[in-house]
Amino acid sequence: MSFSHLLIVFLIALVAFGPQKLPELARALGKAMAEFRKASNELRSAMEEEMRELEHHTKELERRSQQALFSGSAGSAAPPEHERDPALGSIGSHPMAAPEASPETPPAPPESSSTETNSPDAHAKPV
Repeated sequence: MSFSHLLIVFLIALVAFGPQKLPELARALGKAMAEFRKASNELRSAMEEEMRELEHHTKELERRSQQALFSGSAGSAAPPEHERDPALGSIGSHPMAAPEASPETPPAPPESSSTETNSPDAHAKPV
């Protein structure tokens, strides 16, 4: 707003509220503006702090993944359970979760159906 706009607003306020109320209104407006600035600064600092924490956490995860890649481990790239960040959680860490199949474990042989073992030809004598 330009100076002329502010002057017009001031004159309208002077006519509407009178010279006795204008200083009180100015003080109340000044206090409200100070509270608004304080609240906005607190919000900004809280958001900046959260962003710093997220960046730090991201860098830590990148560092761990790089260590896992360069360590040459034959197992999974995930850190051991005791090194995991509990705030992140992990898939399959629940005690009731199904165990993951390891590469060393061979797949289970398919089960034969009951019709194959009970067929008459399975126990027939050669003629």
